[in-house]
Amino acid sequence: MALVDQVFVLTYDSKRSAPLPAVLQIGGKCCYIDISVAASNDWLLGRPCCLLGENLDDCDFFMLIAKFTNKNAARVQFDSQHGGGNPLAKVLNHSVEKQKLPTLAFVDSDKKYGATATYPTPATGDTALSAEKESMKLLSQSHLPPHSLCKLDVHEAENLIPVQILEELLSKLPNMKPGLERLKHLQTIQNGEPALYYDYKNGFPYIKSAPARAYWHSILTQLGGTEQDMPPKEKPQTKEHSCDELFFPPLSSNKLLERAICSMEGKTQLEPDPHLVPYWENISTAILTWGFASSPRYA
Repeated sequence: MALVDQVFVLTYDSKRSAPLPAVLQIGGKCCYIDISVAASNDWLLGRPCCLLGENLDDCDFFMLIAKFTNKNAARVQFDSQHGGGNPLAKVLNHSVEKQKLPTLAFVDSDKKYGATATYPTPATGDTALSAEKESMKLLSQSHLPPHSLCKLDVHEAENLIPVQILEELLSKLPNMKPGLERLKHLQTIQNGEPALYYDYKNGFPYIKSAPARAYWHSILTQLGGTEQDMPPKEKPQTKEHSCDELFFPPLSSNKLLERAICSMEGKTQLEPDPHLVPYWENISTAILTWGFASSPRYA
């Protein structure tokens, strides 16, 4: 109970008069579920919680992150579903409102740049915005089972793959080398933050918006680049440069996350890069909170 964000307490006691263990007396730790409300609204509390990601690879990846972060994650159970990008908000609604399943959902922010003095509020992607809107609507309805939406402040789930795993994939994806070298450089500045927003699939052959240009121009100069290295504002009509000629080259669009999962599954230990540690810990805590299941006890 000390490892999780919340503990769900099923009760018939509407006055909440029963004494709680000290670990549950911490503010916000205890979340009561009224059994009469759950029963009358047909909540499916006898099934594992739903784990919802933008695709099933994301769900598998988050489960592995939890496994490497905390040994107790070996005892989590979920009913995994995929949201398919923009429809994630609809799948969240279906899981909570229609299926009546307690649900843990993860969504990428789709950020491609960070904050600057001129543009202090980076844009969030439509998928995350629609999911947040749906989550707020569901939370306002007391007859629905609990759920949690975790918005990851990264471009995509791939940005959470440790460099150790990416290096192991080089033998199968040799074209990834220029992008991987640039990624390592990005990890050395601003506590690795730029690596969280890097576009692994495409790199940055062009950067259109003023906020994105301001951010990546700052990063480029910190890495020793010049004005001539800055990507153009508009998408090139033809492929003018090879990947190794771009200052911000891609890593790979060839099922990178799926390959990383296969590599991770064969390991017993794995350490995330320093800038990934808080993200891995937050994901692990959420997975434990919503998925931990103790072994049944029999008289």
